[in-house]
Amino acid sequence: MKIIKEASDFFKKAQYDEVISTLKKLTKNNIVILAVDKLLGGAYFHQQNYTKALLHYKRIINKHNQNDVDFYFDIAIIYTKMGNDKEAIEYHLKAIEKDPSFLKSLQLLPKLYLDNGNKELAVSSAKKAIKVDPLYYKGYYIIARATKYTKVNKFVLDMENLFKNDISIEGKINLGFSLAKVYEEIGEYDKAFDALSIANKAKRSTFDFSAREYEKDMLKFQNFFTPAYIKKYKDKGYENKTPIFIVGKPRSGTSLTEQILASHPDVFGAGELTDFKAITDKHSLLSENTMYKDIGKEYIEKIRTLCDDSVYIVDKQPANFKDIPFILLSLPNAKIIHCHRDPMDNGFSLFKVLFEKGSQMSFDLSEIGETYLVYQNMMKKWHELFPGKIYDFKYEDLIANKEQETRKLLKYCELSWNDKCLDFHKTDRAVKTPSSIQVKTPLYNSSVNMWKNYEKYLKPLSLALNGMKVLDVDNSLESVMSKDKYNLKMAEDELKRLYVQVEITKTAITAYKKVLKKNN
Repeated sequence: MKIIKEASDFFKKAQYDEVISTLKKLTKNNIVILAVDKLLGGAYFHQQNYTKALLHYKRIINKHNQNDVDFYFDIAIIYTKMGNDKEAIEYHLKAIEKDPSFLKSLQLLPKLYLDNGNKELAVSSAKKAIKVDPLYYKGYYIIARATKYTKVNKFVLDMENLFKNDISIEGKINLGFSLAKVYEEIGEYDKAFDALSIANKAKRSTFDFSAREYEKDMLKFQNFFTPAYIKKYKDKGYENKTPIFIVGKPRSGTSLTEQILASHPDVFGAGELTDFKAITDKHSLLSENTMYKDIGKEYIEKIRTLCDDSVYIVDKQPANFKDIPFILLSLPNAKIIHCHRDPMDNGFSLFKVLFEKGSQMSFDLSEIGETYLVYQNMMKKWHELFPGKIYDFKYEDLIANKEQETRKLLKYCELSWNDKCLDFHKTDRAVKTPSSIQVKTPLYNSSVNMWKNYEKYLKPLSLALNGMKVLDVDNSLESVMSKDKYNLKMAEDELKRLYVQVEITKTAITAYKKVLKKNN
């Protein structure tokens, strides 16, 4: 049929609007054709209109009696995109029922179970996937995350043997992070850090990133927003109190904070949304006169498709800390919660976690520290530009005074007290972040000062957080040592200068001993 051929050509060119408009006549006449439902299902999926995409994919199965396993998989993916993990799991299971070796569903099921707090099924389904594909290294990471270790068992020994072999980068990454988690739990911190170092180095080799360029870009963005600019556009936003934004560095307590709020009956936790940035990117700064109101209105309409009956919707996207000016100019009544914690704990926690996407600055200790300073400086400026509009929520304070800090948090969000917010770990909802297990557990304090177990390895991080690099220390001391005659006083002064900024490092101690030995 000519009309289907035209629509198919549009689909190949990713012209999805044309696909839909071309096939509109056929759908109006209730003509049911398999090729039409395939094209429309795919077009709506790419447009993120998942409700209509689902309609056509289900018709493929129910009306056209197509039992190809891929269609069940596609429906599972659509349900995942819609945030309906229960139905997604059901359709993955249907796909596996039709083909027990169907890897695409076998490999996605464990993460879905883990996100929804079902650790036993996460482990069992991951083991099934590994049995079908022994190179499915992500399965090992899921099993390690879902299991509490008190000793090395056969599964850990299998991981150790694999890790020693000549395996792929993906294998080194997933097994390294898995073993590090095991070793930390059994108190073998040296082995944990060795595994982390190998895994992070492998991950860092898979992409290009420059902390220096990141700093330049962020500074340029930051300098765009001046007091005069804020004054000019502060009353041009969209008046709506729906959103609560949770921002900060990953691993600073953002998932925990969302879980607390989402336990309140008036709050819907939407997870890590990308909608705000996508919407702001669409709008040109050339139309600033109406831009901020347009951004705010479009954003509210978008998130209301996720939930239309809650008073508040939480957008827990840590990276939105950069876009706070856009948020407050577009949505002046929005709540912004800035989560933060001890920089050393936060920085090392980033180094310990395998992020599936984003967070490129998290796989090198120096880069973690350097980019953390950029973030701190940016938050300082946003506080100056928007006094009283950003609520700082410190992780350590919450750990020390759970109820008091929760009450203060709810008060800021204009929420009444609800006991469920203290029992947040009992709230049944999917959490699709590395903290998915922790937020389903009662509050604990073992992560406070965890970095001290690895202190001797964290020189690059501590130096960078104090505005220095390892090479700065080494070169500074080397310049003293390269003199014709060693100058004890000069070396002592140099060490004192370094000590003011960071704890005495192994490099500094070694250099100091050389000075003393030479002068004795």
